[in-house]
Amino acid sequence: MNTRLLLLLFTSSPLFLCAQQPSKYSISLRGNAGLTFAKIDHIQGTQLSQAPGVAIELGSAFNARLNDFWIVGLGLRTGLIAHSFSFGPSAYSASYVLYPRFEGHVTKRFHNQKNVHSDPYFRMSYGQTWFDGSTLENRTDLYQVDVYTIKKWIPHISPEIGLIKSEKNSQLQLGLTYTYSFSQNPILRFEFEEIQETNPNKSLGFSNLNYFGLIFRYNFGLKELRNDGSKIPNGHGIEAARRETRKRKEAFYFSQSRVVLELTDNAQVDGDSVSVRLNGKWVLYGTPIDNGKKRVVLYLKEGTNELLVFANNEGRVSPNTVKVKLISGFRRKSLTISTSLDRNEAVDLILK
Repeated sequence: MNTRLLLLLFTSSPLFLCAQQPSKYSISLRGNAGLTFAKIDHIQGTQLSQAPGVAIELGSAFNARLNDFWIVGLGLRTGLIAHSFSFGPSAYSASYVLYPRFEGHVTKRFHNQKNVHSDPYFRMSYGQTWFDGSTLENRTDLYQVDVYTIKKWIPHISPEIGLIKSEKNSQLQLGLTYTYSFSQNPILRFEFEEIQETNPNKSLGFSNLNYFGLIFRYNFGLKELRNDGSKIPNGHGIEAARRETRKRKEAFYFSQSRVVLELTDNAQVDGDSVSVRLNGKWVLYGTPIDNGKKRVVLYLKEGTNELLVFANNEGRVSPNTVKVKLISGFRRKSLTISTSLDRNEAVDLILK
């Protein structure tokens, strides 16, 4: 009961604390393959040895992207883990099918380069695995092997590191993971006994089904926020330079290079549209401003960055007024920008 309560708190707390953050939902499919090892106790006779066993798992999860840095979710996975033993001329392989692993997870994405959608990440998963099996018996030419399996819920933890690459409407992840089961007793126990009448050779093997693995994950529905500044026509920069630019006295400071810019109409929706330029490079062009949120990712350089808003029109009511939110991690900064066909407005964004 205590373990299940901890799992509930682990998965629900981030969602509760960050309910107001911009979020996107996705379904992920994962596959991973790795190696597992067993502990061996030699009792008498022939020395038992072991080769690395194969671990293969498939899974899926429901994810919520709280912002560009954090993803939380709930998942389910199952798979196959095999152990390989050898003794003298004979060999033995034991497999165990995992019943469902239920888990919650938190992923932290680290942005290390501007305008590059491939970033390192760290993910931590915690949950419960149901192990259920009966006593198995197998005979080789030389040995009789009895396999005993535990029958209970076992908590597990799975740290993971790797790289995230964002596509147009999806996300790829490639990483390394380790799954560790919190079991005081071995989940699998192997008893090897030589088939002979007197003084049989014996060995024992134990496993908690822990393994290192290489993981691949594909997230459906995690749309990346991209700019459409490439659609800017020739001469737009000349028009922006012709107009007066009013620089706001207040500057905004950030500790992360990646900032989400969010635009909405500040008053009555009257057909306003704007273009946005960062450090001389257009990131939005002719974007209509209404009750919906228009978002784009900004990549700041070290020091001072100039964000300029250019009015494409003044709508039905002059001037062109837009509400701007700057989102960096869990922090939000808001301001209202007013432009016209004669005046741009600019603000400094400073990356410390």
